[in-house]
Amino acid sequence: MAVTLGAGGIGITHATTSSGERPIYLPIDPCRLADLRPAPDQVGPRSAPLGPAETYTLSGWGAVGDCNLPSDTTALSLNVTAVGATEATFLTIFPGSGTPPLASSLNPFPGEPPIPNAVNVDLDGSGEFSIYNENGSVNVIVDVVGIFDDHNHDDRYYTEDEVDDALAGKDNVEAEASFDSGDGVTGTDEIITSITVDTPVRGFLIVNASTSIFGFAGDASVRCSITLGTSIDTNNNFESEVAANDWQSLAGTRGFELVFVPIAGETTVNLVCDGAGPNILKDSNLTGIFVPDPDAQLTISL
Repeated sequence: MAVTLGAGGIGITHATTSSGERPIYLPIDPCRLADLRPAPDQVGPRSAPLGPAETYTLSGWGAVGDCNLPSDTTALSLNVTAVGATEATFLTIFPGSGTPPLASSLNPFPGEPPIPNAVNVDLDGSGEFSIYNENGSVNVIVDVVGIFDDHNHDDRYYTEDEVDDALAGKDNVEAEASFDSGDGVTGTDEIITSITVDTPVRGFLIVNASTSIFGFAGDASVRCSITLGTSIDTNNNFESEVAANDWQSLAGTRGFELVFVPIAGETTVNLVCDGAGPNILKDSNLTGIFVPDPDAQLTISL
């Protein structure tokens, strides 16, 4: 199920739909669609209460009562109030104008103060919905507080099931690469080796690098960075000096917080080095482990 959290309303989602048209909730300035009481309270064309076993059909599109609603609205969020019931009854609010379902939206009772209730109702293909009254007579007030509109969710969005599938078995996503050509580093910003780590969601990537340096025919020094780029990171690097005919190890660790997930779901990390003096690199290794953010599935959208 795709999850959306926010203030102002609750949207309708379809748990099994990964893309395509799905309605989203849009709050509006409240407006009165209908008030069946006589003047001066009347709003809309009707000024008489609903009678027993009576169904009253309204339009949820265009200029109706004090409202002016979009013609592509698929559902309405209503505040419905029952006033002056003469018998214990129930009201059913349902799409279209056919036979009402066996369900209750409000349960007015004689002598009670006005009874309001929040109701969401789909509109039929003509933009209509109906109110059915079971017993006696009762006035009904209908206010619109929000609309539902179709919205295309394309494949850039992920459902919760898709996120769970991406995370399955990937508490520790690892990658490793090595380089052992025996070449030296004498230039600047040389990419020694790289790893590509599967990073399907937001999380944390920890990368370790190690290499061995041999100096020959004189002292040498090598500086390296673990980086997402292709050049030495001057703020995050490690270096070592080595004497002639001697070996020296060089190692470093760096963590990356991946806030924005790449479109491909992968992250490439490079070991970039530069050097001075004659040297040879041996046994260069780069390893990475990706740990998903446990809250990632709450922020990936539908």
